[in-house]
Order: sequence, then structure tokens, then C-alpha cells
Amino acid sequence: MSNSICVQCIEIFKTLETPEKESIIFLFKEKKYFKHELIFTPYEGFENIYMIYKGKVEIYQVSAEGKKVIIDVLEGGEMFSNFSLAYSEEVKVTDFAEAKKDSEIYIMSKEDFLDLISKYPKLSLSIIQKLSKALNEADSRIRDLALNNVTTRAINELLRFSKKHGIKIAEGTEINTRLTHEEFAEIIGTSRETATKVLNKLRQLSFINLSKDKHIIVNTEKIQEQI
Repeated sequence: MSNSICVQCIEIFKTLETPEKESIIFLFKEKKYFKHELIFTPYEGFENIYMIYKGKVEIYQVSAEGKKVIIDVLEGGEMFSNFSLAYSEEVKVTDFAEAKKDSEIYIMSKEDFLDLISKYPKLSLSIIQKLSKALNEADSRIRDLALNNVTTRAINELLRFSKKHGIKIAEGTEINTRLTHEEFAEIIGTSRETATKVLNKLRQLSFINLSKDKHIIVNTEKIQEQI
């Protein structure tokens, strides 16, 4: 795989012209991660931008009680970092990143990335839009965890995933990534057993169904009619 392919597949770089893309391909370093391999922890001494070419990455935090809380699940074409693009350098990122299946990822140093933003102002707008969307999603999740019961949290998270990873089909919106019950439980802040009960309940209500390959199909129209 060439670095030029990586630049083409990352959403924020699509605003750049071809000569501009070609000028930055050498700033990337390719690395392959195996399933369950940690990409970074809060204790790393380096700061990078990570861009997924192939694979699946889980971003999570660990509470003071040792409970894992999934922040996001990312796939090909998406990016993440172990430093904050939204706040000052005093804010320490407390995320872990783990490959959920074998993944191919391109890495760029924080310094090179910030230089790119200065050199190509068009990138700044793309990043601001991405950050705004991510912060809105984070705020929505925090409000969900604080104010809503587990069923409402599950419904809201399924709607978020269907919007982000969904493919429209006749039966509704198919979430084009597999989530185990354990992963879903960690996203909505509950136990695996409770998550399974809630998903079964939503299936009985015809809010969701399963495809042949075990992807969740969300009946967004029926959900919106009922809530």
C-alpha cells in the first residue's frame, strides 16, 4: 500500500488538490496492528495523529473504579489522536486506543500535522468541522449517561451508529460494523447481561433486527414514531 492511497482515503485531506496531497505523503509512517493490540495509552511520551486505512479501532477510557467506557469505534478513512486538537496543551488526553481487528494505520507526528494546518488553511476548516461534530457527539453521550435510562441510551446510541456507519436498505439502516453485546454494554454504560436484555426488547418491538451476517438493522422510522 502506498502513502498516496492513505492520503486519498482520509476525509479531511479531500479538500486538498492533487499536488498538495502528493507533497505530504512522505510525512506518514505505516504501521500494522494486530487484533487487541494497543495503539496508545494515556502514558505515552509521544503525540501523533493516526489515520485508519483498513481495520477497526476502539477508543476508550477507564474509570477510577476500573470500568471500561467506550468513547468511539472507528473504521477505514477515519482519524484519531492521542493529543487534544480542541483544547490547550495543559489538557491531558486520557484515552486508550485498541485495534479491534488487524488494522493498517498511517501515523503522522503532532508537529508535522500542525505544520500542515499552518501551510494549508483549507485543512483547518475540515478539522474544525470534524471537532465540532465529535464534541457534539461527546456532549450527547455525557448527557445520555447522566440523564437517561439504559433503554433510551441504547436507542440513542443505535441511532448514532446508524448515522455514522449505516447503509440504507429496504428494512431500515444496517450498521455496517459488528458490535458484540459486551462492546455495546461498554458504550452505553451497563453490564453485558443488561445490554443483551435491552437489545432483545428492542428486537421484540421491531426497533431493530439482525442481518444474515449479524449486523444490526435499525428501523429508524419506527423508532422516531415512538419517541
